[in-house]
Amino acid sequence: MLQSSANTTTDDQHNDQQQDKDSEEPFFIDDQYSQALKNGQEEEEDKPEHLIVFNYDKLLSDTSKMYQLKNYYVGASNGFIRLYTAEGHRYWLAQAMCQHRAPDMKVHFSVHLDDLPKAFELLAQHFYLSRCKFGMKAYMLKDWAHRRAQQQDDVLSVEEEDILTDLSVEKNSVESSILLNVNQNSDSTSDISNISIDSGWPEHMQGREITVYIYRYYDLEKYKTIREYGEGGLYKEFSIDDTLCRYRRRDLSEYRHGNPFEMFDLQKKHEEQLVFYRKWIQAAEEILEYHNIRNNGCAFGDLNLGGKYASFRNETFVPLRSREKEVLENQKDKQSFSVDDLFVYPLNENGWNASGHPDANLIYEALRFNQVKLYDYVKWFNLDL
Repeated sequence: MLQSSANTTTDDQHNDQQQDKDSEEPFFIDDQYSQALKNGQEEEEDKPEHLIVFNYDKLLSDTSKMYQLKNYYVGASNGFIRLYTAEGHRYWLAQAMCQHRAPDMKVHFSVHLDDLPKAFELLAQHFYLSRCKFGMKAYMLKDWAHRRAQQQDDVLSVEEEDILTDLSVEKNSVESSILLNVNQNSDSTSDISNISIDSGWPEHMQGREITVYIYRYYDLEKYKTIREYGEGGLYKEFSIDDTLCRYRRRDLSEYRHGNPFEMFDLQKKHEEQLVFYRKWIQAAEEILEYHNIRNNGCAFGDLNLGGKYASFRNETFVPLRSREKEVLENQKDKQSFSVDDLFVYPLNENGWNASGHPDANLIYEALRFNQVKLYDYVKWFNLDL
């Protein structure tokens, strides 16, 4: 366990404890980097590239730039800083093409906004050194410039600026290179649209300041029903094989044009083991605690994973009954509408598994690392029985 140094009465005691603290390290870090640390090879002038590239302030200071570090990309745009691989980029495109109805398993880290820059840098390094395969993102502080002005500037050296220049890549070239060799067998790939994300951080999203994506393959044959939500979080379930219901299989884009996951060469075999992520999350908790990162409360609609920061939610989009009227009012041609337009990001009141994904409960159980049972209402509500 990573532990903070206790108060000591002598300088020698303090130094001994600091050495013990510095000698400890999180799980899963890159072997070569770990060995360099043990051998004392990490000098200030030989600072690892990832420690420079993942600098939150530097990334926000110029959102037009993106950086490539081996097969990882990092950059800031549309309200978030994203760190991802080619697989992660294709996964996001596939999600957009099926209106986000695919499994969307996420681990959220709750971080106080004042601590967000440091927390991102810590978890980005942990993500990169652990060789995670898909992606993560952190909220771009709307008032970053004001917050930054109140802090002491960390000026990068000439050598560090040169490293960033060498790693800088054009955003358009990144997307083109990622998609160059992907099997795109459908004309529907032209329907990919950029989703604008509000850079503000609303109250209902508190507790989701940092997101790590848990990739799961979208097996179309596995899903038989759609949950439509009304007021108060109540839902009605429809069979997509019922030819009389509004959510018919033939009317859903991924069934009409083919599975986007297959188009972007995303397979079942690309799923990472959940035991890896459980240990990764535990290590992330220790890292954040070790650096005195404050949390922002568990997000409403998420399930806590047993620690101070991490929570879990399946954010597969679900249809809202009230959306039909809104969609028709905004259409020029009010004669018809697509059921795809009814699907939205699940409201907090819809719960942690709004779509009713059949594997979500098993994934949660595999990721959590405490002994609290999922339905232990006595402990949840502090009932004295």
